[in-house]
Amino acid sequence: MKKAALCILFCTAALTVFAAEEGSIFPRKDIKGDFAIYKLKSPGSYYYIGLCHYGDDKLIIRFYDPESKEEFNVISTLMLSGEGITFSRNLKIMKGKVDASPLSGSVFATVLEWANKWYGIRKEMAREKELELNGKQGYRFIYWVPVFQIYSIGSHSEVKLECTGILKDLHDSAFFDFKGLPDNPAASRVTIQKNGPFRPEYEGVQVPLDKNWKDEGGGRFSFKKALVSVETIRLSSYNLDSVDGLAALVMLGNEGLVLASASGIFENQGVYNVQKWIYKHETKDFSLNEVMLYPRNGDYVSLVSLSCPLPLYLKNKAYFDRILH
Repeated sequence: MKKAALCILFCTAALTVFAAEEGSIFPRKDIKGDFAIYKLKSPGSYYYIGLCHYGDDKLIIRFYDPESKEEFNVISTLMLSGEGITFSRNLKIMKGKVDASPLSGSVFATVLEWANKWYGIRKEMAREKELELNGKQGYRFIYWVPVFQIYSIGSHSEVKLECTGILKDLHDSAFFDFKGLPDNPAASRVTIQKNGPFRPEYEGVQVPLDKNWKDEGGGRFSFKKALVSVETIRLSSYNLDSVDGLAALVMLGNEGLVLASASGIFENQGVYNVQKWIYKHETKDFSLNEVMLYPRNGDYVSLVSLSCPLPLYLKNKAYFDRILH
C-alpha cells in the first residue's frame, strides 16, 4: 500500500515552515500555520478577526474592518498567569496600526476571552467532538476548527466561523490580506448524463463510476474537471492514532479557504465523511471536495476523494453524490 499523495501530504509545506514544538498552552501539533477567520457583528456593521497558530504559543492576529478599511496583522505570544491566559509584552506589528479603528481596541480583549474559554474546556474537547457552553447563548466548540476550536458564539451567531485554512508561507494573502469571501457561484448549465456502468477497484476499494470517467492510473479517475482518487495510508506514518484525527487533518487541507458554513465532518459506524466547499483566492474558483475515510486492518485507512468545480457539482448534485454515498 502506497503512502497518500492526495489528501494528506498537503501538510508538507507547513511542516517545513513551522517547527513542531510544544508550548505551555497549545499541545504539540505537527502542523503549524493553521488558521480560523471569524465574522463578528457590530451595531449596523461587521468586522473580521483571524487567528493563526504560528508555532509553540505564538499567535498571529488579523483584524479587518470593511467599513473603515482599517486592518492590522500582529504576532504575539500567549502566556499563562494566575489570572489565566494573557499576552506577553512582545508584540510584533506585521502590517497596519493596532489603534487605527475604534473597533480594533477591543480585538485583543476579545481574543483573550476566547483563549481563556477554550483553555478551560480543552481537556474535555480532547474527548468530545462538539461542546456547547451556556446553551444557545454561549460558545459552540467543534474539534476540527483550528486554534481555539470555536465555531460560533451567541444565539444569533454574533460571532461565526467564516473559513479555515493553513498558511502556505508567511506571505500567504489568503490569511494576511483577507477581506471577506465572495458570493457563492451559480450552478453550471452543463447537465451530465449517465453512461453505462464502470466500477473500478483499487487497493480493495470499489468505486461506482460510469463510462464517462477515464482511468488515469494509480487510483485516479477523471471526468471533465472532476477527479476521483483512491488511496490507502497508515495512521502511524503521520503521527496519528485515530480516524477522526485524520478526518480533521483532511478538513484543514491546503487547497484554499474552507467555507465553514458549507463544510463538516460526519461519522456513521466508524466511517468518516469530510465535506467541504473551498475557495481558491488565487484563481477565484470554488470547488467541492468530499472524502470518505474507511478503516481497514490495523491502522490502515482507505480514502476515496471527489474533487469537482462547485458550479458543476451544484447542477449535477445527485450524479456526483451517488459516487461516494
